[in-house]
Amino acid sequence: MEIVFTCFDNYTYALDVPGATFPRNRVYWGVFMGNPHHTGNVEDIDQDGDCLSDFSESLYGSSPVKYDTDDDGYSDGIEVFYGTDPVDALNHPGNIGSNIFTIIMVLVATCLVVLILVLKYRKIIKR
Repeated sequence: MEIVFTCFDNYTYALDVPGATFPRNRVYWGVFMGNPHHTGNVEDIDQDGDCLSDFSESLYGSSPVKYDTDDDGYSDGIEVFYGTDPVDALNHPGNIGSNIFTIIMVLVATCLVVLILVLKYRKIIKR
């Protein structure tokens, strides 16, 4: 898996993601504007907003319309990120407080990628 992006210096960069393997590391926003219809609406790929795409939810057996399928207090996306089972209430990340920095960094990185895509899309339209 790679993260590919362009920058204001007119170069395209490809960053390797070491150890990124299926099923733990899935691409959330894998195509231009997030889905094959290029709508740019995150709800088209993630109805419940748990950062686990509807397609990924079908692979894990979790609900695409319920933020926390097993009602254990952890979103399905967080459970998959930490390698736990989003449909088993007894299998969860545990003490999430000790991992809050990692969670914040993942959310910040996701927001930056989405922002870059939105800015790039707007730039393309203006041309």
